[in-house]
Formats: sequence, C-alpha cells, structure tokens
Amino acid sequence: MKKNRNCFLGICSLLLILTGCWDVVNIEDRGFIIGNSIDLVDSANSDQPELLVTNQIVIGSGIPSAANEGGDKKAFINFKTTGKSIYKMEEEIATISNNTPFYEHLTTLIVSEKVAEKERLFTNLLDTYIRNVNLRRGIQVVIAKNEANKVLEYTTPDFPLPAMHIEEMLERGSRETGLLAPTTLGDIEEYQLNKNSYVLPYLELKDVLSYQAGAVFHGPKDKMVGLFNMDDMLALSLFRGEKTTKIIEAPFKDNTFTLQINRLNSTLNVDSSDISAIKINLTLEVEGIIKETFMTEDLSSQKVVESVQDEMSKEISKRIKETFTKAQKEFGTDVFRIWQELETKHYEKWQKIKDNWEEGEYYFKDAQLIVDVVTEIYSIGAINRTR
Repeated sequence: MKKNRNCFLGICSLLLILTGCWDVVNIEDRGFIIGNSIDLVDSANSDQPELLVTNQIVIGSGIPSAANEGGDKKAFINFKTTGKSIYKMEEEIATISNNTPFYEHLTTLIVSEKVAEKERLFTNLLDTYIRNVNLRRGIQVVIAKNEANKVLEYTTPDFPLPAMHIEEMLERGSRETGLLAPTTLGDIEEYQLNKNSYVLPYLELKDVLSYQAGAVFHGPKDKMVGLFNMDDMLALSLFRGEKTTKIIEAPFKDNTFTLQINRLNSTLNVDSSDISAIKINLTLEVEGIIKETFMTEDLSSQKVVESVQDEMSKEISKRIKETFTKAQKEFGTDVFRIWQELETKHYEKWQKIKDNWEEGEYYFKDAQLIVDVVTEIYSIGAINRTR
C-alpha cells in the first residue's frame, strides 16, 4: 500500500511539472509598451476632463539590425484612445491591439503642458500609474509644450524608437550640460505626498525635439506654475551641488570666456532664529578649466587668472540669486529644497511653519539668500593667450 501511495504521489508531482504556468503569454503575443503620453482634449468638465492617451508599442521587425539595416518599416506603432478614465482607456488598448499590452518596459511618460497646468489633474492622473503594480517606479516623467502625442512620433536615424530617444536625451543633457537629472514616477509621488515643489524636464518640438527648460510645479497648488530657462536650470543645479559636468559663460573686460566645471562642493546653512526673515547661507567651491576664450590677456599671468576667477565667482553668484528670486517672488516655489534643511536641522521650527512655507503666511517669500562662491581654475587649455 505504501509503495502504491508513493508511486501515486510521484505521478502527481510529475503532472504538476508538465502542466506549466496557467497564465503564461508567449513573447510573440506581447505588445511591449515603452512610451506613454497624455493630452487634454476637452476641459469643459473641470473635474473629469476628456483626455487623449497614446501608447507606443514596439514592432520588433521594424528595428534596424545587422541583417536588416536601414529598413523602411517603422519600429513602433502609436495606439491612441480618448476618454475620461486612464484605466478604462488602457483596457481599450487591449481590444484594438493584436498583442497583449505589456507595461513593464514603459520608460517614459510625457504629459502635455495643458494637463500639467490644471490644478490637481496631474496628480490624479499619476495616481493611476502609481497604483498599477505592473508599472515600474523608475519611469521618467516629462512635460511637453503643445501636444504630447506628437513627441512620441519624433525619430532620429540613431533612435528609431521615440521613447528611447527621449530617455537618452534626458540622461545626456544631465551628464553633459548640467541640466537637472531625470525625475522618476517614484520621486514625484514623494513630492506630491509631502506637497513639495519640484521641477520636471520640459520638451519642445519644432524642427527638432529639444530639452532646454524646466517645468516648475508648485507643491501646495498642485500644478505647473511656470518655466525655468537654461540659465535657471544651471543655477539650480549649481545650488544643489549636483556632481555633473557643467559649462558656464562669464564676461571679462567686454569679452567672454567659458569655464567647464569639473568639481563642485556645495555647503548650505540655514539660520532660523527669526522665522520672519530666515537666512540661507550657500558656499560653493568651484574648480574647472577654461574651454573657450575671446580674451587677449595672457592667462599664464597669475594676476590675470585670479581676475578671471573673481569674475566667474561673481557670475555664478549672480545667476543663483536671480533664479532664487524668480522661484521665490514669481512662482512662490521652494524648488531649492530649503525646507529639507529646515526639516533635518531645525525640526521644531519647521513643524511650526511648514504649513505656511509656500502658502498662507508664506515664510519662504521673505527668506534671505547669501551666496559665497570661490572659483579655482586649474587648467587654461593648450595655449596661454588668444590673438
């Protein structure tokens, strides 16, 4: 009896192994969604406006390979649906596509400026993505001028997939020009839960797709309130001490020189003894090399180099103060994260003023910024002077 029972159990185990996964989907039957965009179609109903959602699905046979380079077949297809519920529209994709939608490779979410400017709408829409267990929290989120779905149609010879082109453009912009690092869905969720202000990459499509601005979001108002230009974005990056290569121009005796910043050390101290006039002290230590100059002075002279260093220090300080004033007076947004310093090192004071930092009594409006920049040029390039 015992022998028969063991034999029966063995057969059952073998049958379980041979059965396989009941919910398996062959890879050929999956529709890999790598890009997503949201546009505003009709805002007549302010509580639940009409939306256009675009899903970019990869077509494997359209991607150039060693065996099929330069093929004229598109590497993607964009499925568009309209409605008032993101979830219902995603369901509709499954009815019009030949493949089962697969979202785990989604890399980029593009939201139109009109959607971002409507109070609470951006947060409500992102909540749908955050709750979806099939989506990664590392999805990069960007804002697009005009129609976001048009951005998902822009391709280049090097990047036949628009979503991949955007991902590479954001990373390269951060790495090589000092623009802000890409912001993920997980980052935004944390900002929104704490009602913190933040900046997202802002894309514009004309003849080419460009990333040269930042969309500023007001935490308590829960919407986009304005734009930072390239100079503002660089100033914010310098303030935060982000360790990426940065290029900055400065005037010198009616001429211009360009410094490549390779090392940056930022120290921030906040004096909260008077909450009606909080003092913010920023010290920046900057090291770099001269990349381009129209000066006629001899850069082998220590006196000339010291003068150039002083001018660069003044230029960096000026830019940071101008951007801080813009954020403070024009947008009312603490995207410089002064709140973080207060919460960490002045917790009791922060508990008293946190609900009135960017609204109500608006203590951030009267905060005073003091900037001290020390610049050191450790290389002047291959020659000492220009003609």
